[in-house]
Amino acid sequence: MAENKYIAIWEETLPNILSTIKEGYQKVPIDMVKEEFIAVGNRKSYRFRLQIENGKVVNNIDSSAVARDLNEVLTANSSFRELAAGRRIILKMGIEYKLKIEIQTL
Repeated sequence: MAENKYIAIWEETLPNILSTIKEGYQKVPIDMVKEEFIAVGNRKSYRFRLQIENGKVVNNIDSSAVARDLNEVLTANSSFRELAAGRRIILKMGIEYKLKIEIQTL
């Protein structure tokens, strides 16, 4: 079983995620490319919800390789770790392949 299939997708998207969080553009989703996920994965659904508080995941993402890979890319990035301090950041993607980000101060 290949692991970290989605790392490249998230690394490519990371600058947009960071600028969205930095600027607080909570209402502007990031359009993802469905075909990129399908090309590397074989899942029935690519939907996920990733909730991070103070830089730590607080919800169960064990069943979502997509969310696990996103978390790996985010937590490896020093800028994200700084932005996540003192915040609740919720990243979610539904069936429409739009990455939505919610930001709350703790």
